[in-house]
Amino acid sequence: MARITIEEIEKLSNSKNQVNISIFLPTHRFGYQVNEMQDQLLFKNQLQNIKVELQDRGYQSREITDLLEPAYKLLDNADSWRNMKEGLAVYISKDFFSSKSYPVTFKQEFFIAPEFIITPLIPLLSATAEFYILNLNQDQIKLYRADKFDIQEEVLPEENVPANMDEVMKYYEFERHFEGKAMPSMRAPGFTTHGQREEIDKKGKYLQEYMNQVSSGIDKFVMEERIPMVLVGGDPIQHAFRNSSKYPEIFAEGISGNYTNLNTKELHAKAWAVVKDHLERPLKNDFNKYRAWAGTGKTSYDMRSILPAAIGGRVDSICLDENYHVWGKVLDDSTPEIHQTRQQGDIDLANTIALHTILNNGRVQVMEQSKLPETEVDVNMTAVYRY
Repeated sequence: MARITIEEIEKLSNSKNQVNISIFLPTHRFGYQVNEMQDQLLFKNQLQNIKVELQDRGYQSREITDLLEPAYKLLDNADSWRNMKEGLAVYISKDFFSSKSYPVTFKQEFFIAPEFIITPLIPLLSATAEFYILNLNQDQIKLYRADKFDIQEEVLPEENVPANMDEVMKYYEFERHFEGKAMPSMRAPGFTTHGQREEIDKKGKYLQEYMNQVSSGIDKFVMEERIPMVLVGGDPIQHAFRNSSKYPEIFAEGISGNYTNLNTKELHAKAWAVVKDHLERPLKNDFNKYRAWAGTGKTSYDMRSILPAAIGGRVDSICLDENYHVWGKVLDDSTPEIHQTRQQGDIDLANTIALHTILNNGRVQVMEQSKLPETEVDVNMTAVYRY
C-alpha cells in the first residue's frame, strides 16, 4: 500500500544534523525509462549535484564519500531499480539512511538542511483510508485492497471461498433443457417456453447458491476490517451477493459489467471514483471549517502565528501550497525568523509547521496554491486552530 505512518514521520523528525539530505525522484515501474536505466541516471545526477553543494559548503571529499556511500550502493543495485513504483524518497544523514519507493510521482528535487523534508510524503499520509474492491464473476473471484494511490490483490482462503461457479455447481445435478438446440422457427422473438423458464430459474438458483458460499467466505475474511467495499460485476451477480452478504460496509453504488480482464490500474481508477467523496470527506470538512470560521480567531493564513500554534499543538488542520518552501529559523518564543535568501543552517519553516501539526495529531493537506480554501487573498497556507 501507499501508506506512510506517523511513526515513520516521527523517526525522520528525530534526525538532527547540520546535514540531513532529502531526495525525491520520479521513477517508473516499467518502460524505456527502466530498460535504458534513465531513473538511475537521474539519481546519479542528483547525487553529483549534492556532492557539489556539499563541497561548496566546505565539506571534505572523504566526509562526502562516507555520507553518500549508502546512496551509491542503491544506485548500483539493479534489482532495486527494476522494482520501483512511481516515486522514490531517499533520506541520508551521518547516522541514518532510508530509501523507499511509493506509488505517487514526486517532483525531482533535493534538500540539504538540519531537518529532513517530509512535505512531499504528506499525500501518502493522508491517503491511509482504505477500501476493498470485490470483482465478482462466474469464472473467478478476486478481492483487492486499495487506497487513493495503490491497489494489491488479497489471497483468499481456498477452503472458504469457491474459485468459480463450476466448483459449486458440480455438487448439483440438473437437466439442461434445449442445450445446443435451435428454437422452432414459428416462435416469435423473445418467446420463452416452460422448459427454458425452468432453466433460467435454475441458473438463478445456482448463481445465488454460488454467491451464498462466496459471501460466507468473504465475510469471514473482511469482517474485522470494516472498511468500505465496492462490488464489480454484472447486475445479477452483484444482486445475488448483496442478498447473502452480511458485511455492513458495501457501497450502494457498484461497478456494473464484466471486468475480468481489466488491468488493476484501470479497475482501481473506476473504484476510486466511487469511494472518493466518502473517503475524502474529513479533508473536505477542513475546507468547510476554515471558510465557516474565518475571521473568528480560529483560523489563520499568517505563518508568524501558525508556526507557534503548530509547535504548541493548537493546529487542528493545515492546507499547504505543495511548492512552498520558506527558509529561516525558529526563535526561542517559537516565532519564525524568515530569511529572504537561504542561509547556512536554515530550516524550511513550512516543513516545520507540517511536521509539528502531524506529530500533534493534526491533519495536513498539500495541494496547488490555487486550491487553498482562502479565496480573498493570495496565501501559501491556511490553518484551523483547535482553540
